[in-house]
Amino acid sequence: MEVLQWLLSGGGGAASTTSQFFTVIHGVCSEENRHVNNVGKITVPASTKEGIEKLWIDAGHNARSALKSVVEVFVPCKQKVDLNVNKWQIQQGDTLAVFVAVHPVENFFEKLNIALRTRLWNDPLVNVTFGSSVVPAYPVLGDPHTWRALVPTTPLDELGTRALEVEVRDGRHKDFHGVVEILKRDFPVEYLWLNDTKSTIHGTKEEMEAVEGFISRTTTEQYWQGRFLLPTKGRVTTDYGVQRYYNGVFAERYFHRGVDYGAVEGTPVKAPANGQVVLIGEEKRGFELHGNCVGLDHGQGVTSILMHLDSICVREGMMVQAGEIVGTVGETGLATGPHLHWGLHVHGKAVDPNSWM
Repeated sequence: MEVLQWLLSGGGGAASTTSQFFTVIHGVCSEENRHVNNVGKITVPASTKEGIEKLWIDAGHNARSALKSVVEVFVPCKQKVDLNVNKWQIQQGDTLAVFVAVHPVENFFEKLNIALRTRLWNDPLVNVTFGSSVVPAYPVLGDPHTWRALVPTTPLDELGTRALEVEVRDGRHKDFHGVVEILKRDFPVEYLWLNDTKSTIHGTKEEMEAVEGFISRTTTEQYWQGRFLLPTKGRVTTDYGVQRYYNGVFAERYFHRGVDYGAVEGTPVKAPANGQVVLIGEEKRGFELHGNCVGLDHGQGVTSILMHLDSICVREGMMVQAGEIVGTVGETGLATGPHLHWGLHVHGKAVDPNSWM
C-alpha cells in the first residue's frame, strides 16, 4: 500500500523516481520478510534491495506492459479525445494550436493508471504527432486540465496534408487520427543592395551558435498570457516571409524570419509578451549580423528575438512583463536603416508574428 500511496502522491522528480521506487518496495518487503506477488504471478525475492533492482531490470518492458494492462481492466471504456484545433487548413507561416481536454480522474484505478504512466515511467500524458514529428504538449496556463501543442510552419514547408495524431496516455481515451492541410501563401519579393562592408557580413560562429541555442530552447512553464503586443511604434517596412535578392542574386531557401518596423532611432522597444531574458547580444562582442539584440523566452518553446537595437536596458535572467521596455530602435548589425526586427520562433522555427497579435 505504501507503494501505491507513493505513486499517487507524485513520486518525486524523474531523476530520483527509480531509486525511490526501489527503496519503498524494499521497505515494504523487508518489514515482514515476505515475498511480493505481483502481476503475472511473479514472486519477488525480498531479502535485499539489490534483488529487487535485478528483478526490475530483468522484467523490463514486459512487466511494464503487463501492469498497464491489468490496471486498464478497471478503467471505464475508452472515449473519444476531447480535441480542438485553431484551424484545419493553415497557410505557410501559421502556427497550428492543438488543444486537448483531459478531464479529472474519477476513481482509484484511474489515478493509479495515470500515476504509473507519468510518475514511474515518465510518459507524457498527452502525445501529439504532426506528420512525422512529435510535438511537445503542455498544460495551458490557468487550466491544468487542458493541454496544448503548438505546431510551427514556415514558407519552406511543402504544401499538402499532414497526419495529426493525438494520444492521451491515461488509458481512458481512444487515439485520435485526423488530417491538417497546409495551403500555399504568396510572399512578396524585395531587392536589397548592400555596400561592400555589409555584403560580407554573415554572422560569427559564436553569434550563430548563441542564437540557435536560444531559439531552440524549451521550458515547460508558460509565461505569456493572451495575445502578443506590438513591440514598437513604426510602420512595417518588411513583413514576414518576404523573399530577397541581395545585390541582384536570389537568396535560395531564404525567407524573412520576422517583421521589420521602421522607426526613429531611440524609439522604445517593448516586450511583446511576458518572458525571461535569456539572450543579450552586442555588436561590439561579435554580433555582427543581429547587432544589439534581446532574446525573450515566453515558455513552452515560444521565443522572441528583438534585433538591431541601439541600446539595451535589461539584463540576462530578468523576468519582464508584456509592454515593458527592453531597449531602443537602432541600426546595429546587418541593417540598411534604423528599424526593429522582431522574430518569433516556435520550437526553433520562425513563424509569422502577426497571427499571435
